[in-house]
Amino acid sequence: MPLTTADRIEILELLGRYAHAIDTGDGEAYADCFTDDGVIELRRAGLHVQGREALIEFARGDHARSGAARHMTNSPIIEGDGDEATMRVYLLRLYQDRSQDAERGIGPVGLYHDTLRRVGGRWRFALREVFVDPQR
Repeated sequence: MPLTTADRIEILELLGRYAHAIDTGDGEAYADCFTDDGVIELRRAGLHVQGREALIEFARGDHARSGAARHMTNSPIIEGDGDEATMRVYLLRLYQDRSQDAERGIGPVGLYHDTLRRVGGRWRFALREVFVDPQR
């Protein structure tokens, strides 16, 4: 069965939940965006994080390291049917150092390639691959 409009809206809301969770260091909310065996992978950095506990720690650590970051995603392409889907979406990460006089900057720019699965009636990331564009 093709994805419904409700499926697509829920998947888009998952993008928002993901961004808010990673940017605030809310490890539990971040892990809730993934299946129990979910993975985030950034091959260029050799990063492979799998499973709920590891995802929680990753989100907390990322927030502690990066300060006031904001993940921006746009131009999603969602395909799938039944309880499985894929999504490609552009990534832009904005950041500001924690000091008050710090300038804002643009962090990594790239793509997410996502594999999604509906579990318990909710869409989750089973695999979130991050492809960062080369820096010039």
